[in-house]
Amino acid sequence: MTLSIDGWTDVSGFSIYALLLLCGQYIKQFVEILDLNLKFHTAENLVEAVKNCLDWKCISLKNISAVVTDSPSVMIKFQNLLTKYKPYIMKVNCVLHAFNLIAKNFIMHPTMEPIVKGNKVLANNFSTSSLWGEFLTQLARNNNISHCLSTLCESCWHSISKVCLSVQMHEEGFKKCLTMFKNPQ
Repeated sequence: MTLSIDGWTDVSGFSIYALLLLCGQYIKQFVEILDLNLKFHTAENLVEAVKNCLDWKCISLKNISAVVTDSPSVMIKFQNLLTKYKPYIMKVNCVLHAFNLIAKNFIMHPTMEPIVKGNKVLANNFSTSSLWGEFLTQLARNNNISHCLSTLCESCWHSISKVCLSVQMHEEGFKKCLTMFKNPQ
């Protein structure tokens, strides 16, 4: 089994960690949401909380073959402490978190920022306009475009790729809308 752990700060500013177990390629099992607000957010406290949670759920660390986390220093130290305790556990850094960091750097680049921003504005304007949004949707249907116009998605890199892909797929529709707007009949 692979233990996957991800931490974030919720809307109230509390530190939350989600634990998932992956068994093989297709079986994913939610284990627990850990709230570590009453403790310092150290790797030592995280290891203790994870071990207590797994014990409480009757999941033995002996069955864990790998641990997947993102790459902040606390999570790297967490992996190191866990593997010191159980040396057979492989440490794996989440590639999606790495993509997200790359995407954040990408959209902050002065050359790309106006392009990404322009795609978002275009997608938002057409998504919120009933007249032009419906016209664009109908053009997409008529041209067998399966991607709907996207504005916001699950993560930064996913959002950027979906917005840009949806704008690209609807380019001809945008051009027709512009022509109709300039030459109303």
